[in-house]
Amino acid sequence: MAKETSVEINKAVRDFVADSSKWEVGEKTKVLEIRTGDAQEIVYPIKVSVGGVTTAPFEFYNKRIGKAELHDKNKVHLLVDKEGGKLTLVVDENYEKGTVVIGSIQENKYLKAFYLNTDKTFSARDLAKILKVNKTWFTDPNQCGEMVHNMTHFEGQWEVKSQNVDNQKGNTLQKLERTLKSEVPLGFSLTIPPFKGFENKTFKVEICVAYSGTDISFYLESIDLMQLQLELRAKEIGDRVADFNDEICIFEV
Repeated sequence: MAKETSVEINKAVRDFVADSSKWEVGEKTKVLEIRTGDAQEIVYPIKVSVGGVTTAPFEFYNKRIGKAELHDKNKVHLLVDKEGGKLTLVVDENYEKGTVVIGSIQENKYLKAFYLNTDKTFSARDLAKILKVNKTWFTDPNQCGEMVHNMTHFEGQWEVKSQNVDNQKGNTLQKLERTLKSEVPLGFSLTIPPFKGFENKTFKVEICVAYSGTDISFYLESIDLMQLQLELRAKEIGDRVADFNDEICIFEV
């Protein structure tokens, strides 16, 4: 054996013993494979973590474990986060380079554009722009056109009307409410998926008013959407857990 090769082997053994991440671990076996010269580099396993919608964990389990039997299902468990709408499938749980598959209920980016049930506020004109570009999701598109027109012209009208009531705080709110009700509908309906990948649902949205002196802003609120999302999240997670039919350990977190 050439001296250079012997040195390489000794170094490889030292590195192998020092770094357990390079061990190919079976049930009770540690394997040392030494390659020298032009031998192809050894590719070691890496930890795999993938994510997708709520069906992803069971799809992986069904195809890779249930049918192909590529993994031991006795070393698989499922973590369930009902509040967060997330399922985490842990495969080869005793192996540090095992696979993790995460499925979660995801936001609908088109619904998110409305900033419903958030602290986001808008001027009348800015709200009009948001409603206009999202007209396709209105249950009644004609109502959207009317609201955009009224909101676009509302800001200037309010500035003129507020000049004579600056010192009458008690009456200002009453007059503000009457003006909004007469010129801008304070409610509308959307028909849109509450979450990504879900079917369209119809729910009511309220235009709420925030004011300070003569400054006025608007925000959008939907109690119906909040209730709908709670119900759909609970049902979706429950249905996806049921897919496993108690074949593996399931833990709620």
